[in-house]
Amino acid sequence: MPQCIDITTASHRPFFSLPTYLLIEAIRGSANGDREAGEPAPTEETVRVATNLIAEIPFRILGYPDITPFYGEIHISWTHGPKQVSLMCFPDRAPLVHYYHRMPGLPSVHDIEEASADRLVHWLRWLND
Repeated sequence: MPQCIDITTASHRPFFSLPTYLLIEAIRGSANGDREAGEPAPTEETVRVATNLIAEIPFRILGYPDITPFYGEIHISWTHGPKQVSLMCFPDRAPLVHYYHRMPGLPSVHDIEEASADRLVHWLRWLND
């Protein structure tokens, strides 16, 4: 008779889609990329926060963002026409989402809010509307 295993060790995310996996690897790689002299690399914690947020986003809306390390931070930016969404992950504070809509002849619409997977999904859907 089969025995039951009391301890579950599998991750709550047992697999990623290929686009998600590739983006996570690009985030990890950007932490080790070229930097200006004296510019600190993103910490393991900053990379972990960024990759955990990205892992929660449906791959259908991930797209192909730009990934930029910046003095210990990681910025992940998506642009579609006049709209832009940026996820900013920091070494010593909660991540933020910045959304921006440029409108010719009118004041631009933009704001920053605390990042979560739900809010990032919301703004990525807005980006593609």
